[in-house]
Amino acid sequence: MPHVDDAWLGEHSYWLAREGVVKSKLMTGIAGGEDRLVMHHKLHTWVGALIIKTAGFKLHWLKTVSLVFYVLTIIATLKLGRKTGLVIRPYEQLMVALLLLAHPLLFEFGFVFRPEMMLAFMALLSFWFLHQSVNNRASGSWLAFASGVFAGLGLLAHLNGSMFIAAGFLSLLVFRRYGGAALFALGATMAATFYFLDFKGLGDFSLWYHQLTFLPDGRVGNA
Repeated sequence: MPHVDDAWLGEHSYWLAREGVVKSKLMTGIAGGEDRLVMHHKLHTWVGALIIKTAGFKLHWLKTVSLVFYVLTIIATLKLGRKTGLVIRPYEQLMVALLLLAHPLLFEFGFVFRPEMMLAFMALLSFWFLHQSVNNRASGSWLAFASGVFAGLGLLAHLNGSMFIAAGFLSLLVFRRYGGAALFALGATMAATFYFLDFKGLGDFSLWYHQLTFLPDGRVGNA
């Protein structure tokens, strides 16, 4: 079924594919978004624009993006469960799969053009490389770097991904992998820097903050 976020976020990808700039005519009057948006889910928007350019502006193709990452998230969770020893027995794997399939929010966002499933998959990959880094001193450095890259891609998909950057970096400090923490931070920074790819100058940082904090009721950001 169509969802309001399919229209809202799908429009971001539509204008990027059509005119090369992200905007939202549906949100006319909201912090200048009808002319240009710099505060959006960057990686998610780019993937949607690629889909539109390839297959056209069709609801089901956009929804497929979330569905693919939903399936990948379930597969990655089960594989990580086996690799880490947390979910080994068949009945444990079945229970985890059923929980992921039955959870209302996961099920909903698996069929809505939103970035949560993309973020979940990136976070799981980041965790996997982080886990390997802590338990493998021989190649821990590049594994920590890879973990940082996927954490940064998580932020690129959704700003909430910043929590995984903070968690990964602090985890390495707790385990006294100081070199790994530095490489994790480097990888995360390199990937997250692409968030500013569509910024045209320093003024766009002010525009981004305005769009981030804008509330139509006049309490914040309406100056």
